[in-house]
Amino acid sequence: TDQINSINFSPDEKRVVSGGRGGDVRIWETYSGRLMHTLELPQGLMINEARYHANGKYILVKCFKGYSDAHLYIWNPETGNKGLLSLSSTEMARDIRFCPGDSTVLVRYPDGAVEWVGVPNGEKLLYLSPKNGYQINIDAAAIGKQLLFLPTYNDTAYLFDIKTKKPATILKGIKAVKAYFSSDGKSYTVITPTEVRKYDAQSTAP
Repeated sequence: TDQINSINFSPDEKRVVSGGRGGDVRIWETYSGRLMHTLELPQGLMINEARYHANGKYILVKCFKGYSDAHLYIWNPETGNKGLLSLSSTEMARDIRFCPGDSTVLVRYPDGAVEWVGVPNGEKLLYLSPKNGYQINIDAAAIGKQLLFLPTYNDTAYLFDIKTKKPATILKGIKAVKAYFSSDGKSYTVITPTEVRKYDAQSTAP
């Protein structure tokens, strides 16, 4: 049997995910102990931790190849979709946020850096380092059809053009708690502690 070095419950506590030293990830039914799903990672990957994402759909497997290359393996056991993301930092990701449609994720590292990555091909779309002045609050981020809204902790928000990966607009004096785009992507709404603002996606005017 494989040595288990990680075990975590699903958000509803109905399932348990375990990660073995040999590279196997298994999902068990909590009350019956029945094995439900098994995933074998690519050879050479060592599991650091396997856990459920907060949405209850995805398994996030933090792993290393050798002792320096950090990877994040994302697996949906219900659909079988999976992908290996090669992380830009050797520090393990602290927070993972799936964007609408589950086709991209925002990754936050312990040092405050934020990476935007495609799923499941691992395409690196954007990397923002706090060393360059980006203190991103990914909990309040939002993705539209053409723009990525990334607020910071210092009352500034950046709108990035999804195609060019460059800032399209910078909003000053706004402390976002939550944000979301309209279904057509032409506008976005920002919720602050004191008010709700609606913006035209083509301009900064509310």
